[in-house]
Amino acid sequence: MANIFSFFRFGNRANRINNDVLTPEEKKVLYKARNTISNTLDTESPKNPTEEKTSQSVFDAVVSDSNTLQSSLGADFQQTVNIYSKYIYSLERDKRTRIALYREMAKYPEIAFAVDEYVDEAINENEKGEYIELHITNKLFRENDNQRKTILYEFDYLMNEVIKIDKFIYQWFREYMIDGEIFFEKVFDINQENKGIIKIERLPTEKIYPIWKNPESDEILFFAYQGDGTNAINVNKNLVAYANSGKYDWSRDNDMKVVLSFLEESKVTYKRLKLLEDALVIYRIVRAPERRVFKIDVGSLPKGRAEQFMQEMIRKYRQRKFFDPVTGDIAEGLDSMAMTEDFWFPVFQGGRGSDVTTLQGGQGLGEVADVEYFLNKLYRGLKIPKSRFGEDNKFSIGDTSDITREEVKFMKEVKRYSDRFSYLFKDIFLTHLKLRGIAEEYGISEQDFKIKLCANNLFEKFLAAKIYELRFGNFEKFKDLINTEKPIFSRKWVVQKLLEITDEEWNLNQELLAQENYVSGYGY
Repeated sequence: MANIFSFFRFGNRANRINNDVLTPEEKKVLYKARNTISNTLDTESPKNPTEEKTSQSVFDAVVSDSNTLQSSLGADFQQTVNIYSKYIYSLERDKRTRIALYREMAKYPEIAFAVDEYVDEAINENEKGEYIELHITNKLFRENDNQRKTILYEFDYLMNEVIKIDKFIYQWFREYMIDGEIFFEKVFDINQENKGIIKIERLPTEKIYPIWKNPESDEILFFAYQGDGTNAINVNKNLVAYANSGKYDWSRDNDMKVVLSFLEESKVTYKRLKLLEDALVIYRIVRAPERRVFKIDVGSLPKGRAEQFMQEMIRKYRQRKFFDPVTGDIAEGLDSMAMTEDFWFPVFQGGRGSDVTTLQGGQGLGEVADVEYFLNKLYRGLKIPKSRFGEDNKFSIGDTSDITREEVKFMKEVKRYSDRFSYLFKDIFLTHLKLRGIAEEYGISEQDFKIKLCANNLFEKFLAAKIYELRFGNFEKFKDLINTEKPIFSRKWVVQKLLEITDEEWNLNQELLAQENYVSGYGY
C-alpha cells in the first residue's frame, strides 16, 4: 500500500502516472521551499526550553510595552493603541497560526451559521440519492455504450464504495470552507496498481504545503509535508488530491504563496466585534448594579475602636446565623435585609448619625448600536445575505421576483467554491482511471468529463420557469406581425430570436410537428 512517507521507495511508480520530471530550475524551487518550511518549523518548535521564542502573545506584548512606556497620560493612551493594534491587525507568521485563527472564528455563532449556510447550499442530494454527478463531455464516449457504462460504473464504485462520499461530504466541505484548503492522499497498492485507488486519507491542512511553480500560476510542482519533526518531506503531486478557495496572498517573511480562507475578509471585523462584546459584558457586570454607601457615625471613638465598630456593623447587617433544619447545624449566610429590608440607625444629639445613600448604576446599558454596526460589517465580509440571519423570516418558494441581488451574488459565490471543491474528486477519479489502465485504453483526458456537486435545483427550476414565461410573453407581442398574409418578420427568425431556440431544436420541432400532423390526419 502506498503512502506519502514511502514516496522515495516507489517514487518512480508515482511519477509514471504523468511522467513528470523536474527541471533544474524546478529543483531549485524545491530545495528553497523545503528550507523555508524547515526554518518556519524550527521557529515554531524550539529544540530545547531555553531557546528564545520568536512569537509574542497578546499578554506578552502588553507586559513588554508597559515596561518601556512612561506613566504619562499620552504614553498610557499610546500604550492602549499599541495593544489594540497588535491584537486587531496582527499578521499570522505561519500557516498553523492562521488556520488556528480560522477554526477559532468558526466557533463564533454568526460565523458558524454562515459556514453552515455555505455547506447547506453547496451540498445537495438529487432524486437518485447522489451528492456528486459525472458529466461525460466527450461525445464519442457518450455514444459508445460500452465505454460510457464502464466509466459510469468506475465512478459509482469509487465514490460510493471506496470514498463513501455520502458519509463525509458535509464534513469535508465544511473543513474546506474554514481552512481554505483540503488535502487527500490517494492510497493504492503498489504491487497491484490495476485495482486503482483503494482508499483516500485526509491529510492535516496545517502540516502540508503546496509549492507552486510561480506565484501567478496554479501549477503545483510538489507538496511539502512537515510532521512533528523539523524536516520537510517532498511529496509527488500525483499522490495528493488538493483543492483551495482560490484566494491568495504573498508572504514576504517566508517568500511563499499563501492560500486564504473565505473568513480572511472578516478577520479584522471578528476581532473588533469580539473585543467590543467582551468590553460590553464587563461594563454591564461591573457598572450595572446600584451600590449603597453606608455612612456610619462613630462619634468621638478613637481610630482603632472606630474601625472595630465598623466591622461589627458590617457583620451585623450583612451576615447572620441561622438554624438549618435539614442538617441540624448552625450556619452563617448573607442577610437578605442588606438588600431588601429597611435600616434603622440612631441619630445623636446635634444631628449626627448614620445614613445610607445610593450610587447610580451604569448608564446606556441598552445601547448596542456599535455592536450592530460591526455585526453588519461581519455579514458583508462573509457575503451572507443579511435576511438569512433573521429569526422571523419565512421561507417561500416559487416567487422569483422576491429574490434579492444579495441572494443571487451568494448563489454565485457558493458555486465558485463548490466548483473548486469538486475538482478534488475529478483529480481522484482521473488517477483511478489511470491506475486501472482505462484512461490509457480509451484515451481519456481531463477535458473529457466534468464532476460537479449536485446543485440546489429548486431555485434553478423556478428561475427557468420565470425566464420561459418572460420569453413567451414577448413572443405574444409579435404574433400579429407574423400571422398575416404579408408578414413583416420571418416566423423562424422571431421564434429563434425571442425564444432563443437553436437550429437543431427548430429542426427537431418541425419533425415532431410533421409526425403529429401525419398521425392526426389518419385519425390515430
